[in-house]
Amino acid sequence: MNNVIGCAALVISLLLGQSANGASDIDAAALQALIDDGEAKQVVKRMESRLENWPETADAHYWLATGQLAQVDAASTFRKLGLARSGKKHLLAALELDPAHVEARTSLGQYFLQAPAIAGGSKKQARAQADALMELDKAAALRLKADIEWAEENVEAAIAYDRQALAAGTWVWAQQYTLVIQGVHNQLPVAEAVLDEAEQNVRRHTPEDVRALRLIDYQRGKFAAVSGQALEAGSAGLKRYLAYEPSPEDPESGWAEFRLAQVERRLGEAAAAEARLSRLEAGDVPEDLGFALQDERRWHYAD
Repeated sequence: MNNVIGCAALVISLLLGQSANGASDIDAAALQALIDDGEAKQVVKRMESRLENWPETADAHYWLATGQLAQVDAASTFRKLGLARSGKKHLLAALELDPAHVEARTSLGQYFLQAPAIAGGSKKQARAQADALMELDKAAALRLKADIEWAEENVEAAIAYDRQALAAGTWVWAQQYTLVIQGVHNQLPVAEAVLDEAEQNVRRHTPEDVRALRLIDYQRGKFAAVSGQALEAGSAGLKRYLAYEPSPEDPESGWAEFRLAQVERRLGEAAAAEARLSRLEAGDVPEDLGFALQDERRWHYAD
């Protein structure tokens, strides 16, 4: 008898759209794959059908909202506002059912941050969602806070939050490298510390990832070249990068040579810098590097 009752309970659980342990049976990876493949409409249809025929769940509302919001950019002007408002409505419905739904709260925060005022956008509301996330997922909360600061063009505050988020959550190389690029590009006082953290994290988490270490070397050299800081470390990093075979998506060796010539000039190694620039100029270089070589000559080598 107990077995019969147990089987009945399992059937009822599945019919309600839940697994036996209460977790949603929605296949998030499959739904995300559909969205990534440009099939967001299919996600919307599936979740609308689910909500019509099954008891509502936070996950169903969340994925319906996600499918709708994924269509906004490509939608006609007349459809954009309707999709956006419906997406917001379903995110709010998800949180009504489950206030601890991290993905829905994160998406709602991003909605408030990115949507125009006519569609309910509000940085104040985005901050409120970030504050609410702090008790649920600190890393997600800090990433949202960083995005808010980026939107306000508060670069130093944004990078500070991104650094905290990286330390608070699961370490991901892509996030780490984005942080490195941002620090170097903006020539921030913390750029050198960001580079050091990146190298330490790679050596701690993926010490076999030579490519990641060489990309950090390149960015270290670029920072030295453009800022005039940490020149010896920048020179050493670029020399290691030049001994490495870059992937097609990595900075080209020609750019590393150019950055090393800039560092050598700053170090007072004029002959080495001149020889390196001359070798580059004698070869076939991409157009953007050609313009950079012309500017370097104009500003630092003209009589």
